[in-house]
Amino acid sequence: MRAALPLCIVGLMVSTLAVGCGREAYERRLDESKRYFTYLDKLNQNLSAPWVGSGLKLRVPKQFQEMPAPKPKPKKDPKNAAKTPAKEVPEEPVVAERDPRQPTFADLTFPGLQGAFTTKLSVGGKTTEPGWLYVLTNSELLGRKGSDEKAAKFNSDVLHTIAQAVGQADPTPDKLATNAVPKGEAWVPKRTFKVVRPGFAASIFNKDYRIEVYNCKQEKNEVSLVYVLPENVSATEKLATNIDLSLETLQLTKLVSSAGGGSKPSANRGL
Repeated sequence: MRAALPLCIVGLMVSTLAVGCGREAYERRLDESKRYFTYLDKLNQNLSAPWVGSGLKLRVPKQFQEMPAPKPKPKKDPKNAAKTPAKEVPEEPVVAERDPRQPTFADLTFPGLQGAFTTKLSVGGKTTEPGWLYVLTNSELLGRKGSDEKAAKFNSDVLHTIAQAVGQADPTPDKLATNAVPKGEAWVPKRTFKVVRPGFAASIFNKDYRIEVYNCKQEKNEVSLVYVLPENVSATEKLATNIDLSLETLQLTKLVSSAGGGSKPSANRGL
């Protein structure tokens, strides 16, 4: 009986320690869950619902509203065409209509336009000025015969297009800063953007503007997010913070491998 008593005590101590360790693990998981849902609430408070483009998803700052994409033209019914007698008229070259989402404030046409957003931003706490966001990708070039080189320098071409439009030189490597997001959340896949600092200065509607460009690349996929923003945006807009939050939500949903292995879905978690 005396020999059994120490064994019981040892067993009780082991059980107590096991319960203690289990409780600590439970509390860690609970704390992590609280932090995660607090983060999701922060996204919902400051960003719009997920927007889906060709091969990507993104949540944009809540101030921005999507500009409607052009409606596709209805296809001609071959049956009706057969009933109509053909007229001998000279063929005219087909001219592609300009996407109405492209900028109207400058002689500027963005390549690979996937989505466009507009907003009114408080400037100096006194007036509001328009702002724009353009989402550009090289998705239409990927897999197209003879377009590999153009797809590989898509982000560089975006910067060159903007530099020409505002009459400035292409940014040199020392003008490209690195912006890595997120800053600390372990559950969000990390992504690195190349950012033009301090951005392209521009005059729009006789107002001072700055064009900020965020480039990222994953495998062969390249994305450029172009913000056209008035200078001196009011701090109440929390725009810089919201842009960083938006960058954290970017997902490339259809990756084209650099190894030539074709497309594959991304495993990024949706936020």
